[in-house]
Amino acid sequence: MAYVDLRKIGRAPRSGKVHEINYRDSSGRRRYERFPTKREALEFEAKIKLNLGGVRASKRSERTIVNDAFEKWMKYLSIHGGRSNDGISPSTRSGYESIHAQWIASTLGEIPLAKLDRETVDDWRMTMVSANGMEPSPRQRGAADAQLARLLAWCQDQEYISDNPAKTRSGAPAPRAKVRKKKQHIYLDNRQVWRLAAHAPDETTRNIILTMATTGLRFGEVAALTAGDLDPDTGEIRVHRAYAMDRGKLYIARTKSHEERTVMVAGNVLTLLADRASALMPDDLLFTTLTGRPINRDNWADRKFGKAAKAASTAVARLQGNLGVKEHKGPRAWFGPKTAAAVERAQKISSFGVAGIGEQQFDAALSVLGETVKIVDLREGDIDFPTPTPHDMRHTAASVAIRSGASVKAVQAMLGHSSAKVTLDTYAGLFPSEQAAVATAMANALSMPE
Repeated sequence: MAYVDLRKIGRAPRSGKVHEINYRDSSGRRRYERFPTKREALEFEAKIKLNLGGVRASKRSERTIVNDAFEKWMKYLSIHGGRSNDGISPSTRSGYESIHAQWIASTLGEIPLAKLDRETVDDWRMTMVSANGMEPSPRQRGAADAQLARLLAWCQDQEYISDNPAKTRSGAPAPRAKVRKKKQHIYLDNRQVWRLAAHAPDETTRNIILTMATTGLRFGEVAALTAGDLDPDTGEIRVHRAYAMDRGKLYIARTKSHEERTVMVAGNVLTLLADRASALMPDDLLFTTLTGRPINRDNWADRKFGKAAKAASTAVARLQGNLGVKEHKGPRAWFGPKTAAAVERAQKISSFGVAGIGEQQFDAALSVLGETVKIVDLREGDIDFPTPTPHDMRHTAASVAIRSGASVKAVQAMLGHSSAKVTLDTYAGLFPSEQAAVATAMANALSMPE
């Protein structure tokens, strides 16, 4: 069933009845009615929907259960879905199948589409439980509700049903609780990035951290880079594929935006990557495990990055623990005057520098620009930071670019976002100066007249 304003498609009749309702009657025949006003058309549409029982648009809806419709939908999306309308990825399909099996199939899966009315959907929404009886979080509830609405919208397009019972009669989504982000973004400064890299357990982990923090690449994109993707002369990196995971197995996929892009790397990081690439063939992966296999994101994040992040983010606190002092700025340990004085006292007793205090806590070395070693030490002014995730390296790259004056379009291109709106929505909090400027302008505009 559909409402059409005939004026917008150049078919307005002389009668003036320009508001048309297309629908199927109880026998499945196509019908249409025209009205002079939109209100009359919508009132008629509501009556027709009520008379047809909401979802009883064809005999197919009586023979097709929700589970069968879902399987048909998955086959359709495997061919026509996705950002480029050429098929969803295996990992995306697995996600849809997981949501359906966990939250939808156990309650609604065996119900014929013809009997799936708003009351049934509303009862499911309010009493939703998983296949093993667990209550959903607000995020899980919203994801399941949204997926059912998309499934039934596809069924409506395929003329299995005339109305979508997962939406209101006006076609609006059902009310859902606003879900906060699970985790706030963490933006590291230059010294914190290098401190994190210094605590990396191996050269590969160090280089991945620095690459992500300076280019904004996603981990899957970094893991799929080959030596031939790096131009050591210009610093250009060609990003055209990524590793993804489906049921615990790695596979090569397109980038998230399905678009190829180029990012730039320079300075110390370029030197490190060029040195690594020079020992490889063009088709060899730039980063691998010790056995030469592609890197599993989950294993790497837990066993490699996680350990480095925990150690680096608490480095000042551990130094203070070894010195027997406490000094904070807000909730984080801070290397302030008190800590500096304790370090000076310890140095008079010991021949070691700051990096040698307390069981070699801060003796991580980096080979940079051909130098033998470069010790990344703590110094006065350093502060601990929340423990980051690998994806926070991407957020860090975005924050550095924005605060360095890069335009929204330049940041969008670097990150591979589908639109500038995504970039603005994701990193709106990085523009406090603009908010301050607006506040100042408003204050001046509404200042007390003289």
